[in-house]
Amino acid sequence: MRKQWLGICIAASLLAACTSDDGQQQATVAPPQPAVCNGPIVEISGADPVYEPLNASVNQDYQRDGKSYKIVQDPSRFSQAGFAAIYDAEPGSNLPASGETFDPMRAT
Repeated sequence: MRKQWLGICIAASLLAACTSDDGQQQATVAPPQPAVCNGPIVEISGADPVYEPLNASVNQDYQRDGKSYKIVQDPSRFSQAGFAAIYDAEPGSNLPASGETFDPMRAT
């Protein structure tokens, strides 16, 4: 019985010696990095961003499923981050707010 206790004490001493902190090591925590798209950058010919005026027939405040949505009238003071909507893969199945046809095969 004494030999077992002696073995346990020696093992505990060895483990304690391995975990001692001498005060010279400091834990460094890197600040979280913002999410960045790491996808390939490809030049798309003919895709030049241009300003499009608001379409009066579709850019109105609306309600859906009991929730009210307001259209931004002054985009110069608006900033928002989030996830985009995904339309069905079937062409013409959903129209975006601009009323244009949406082709998911042309989306990048």
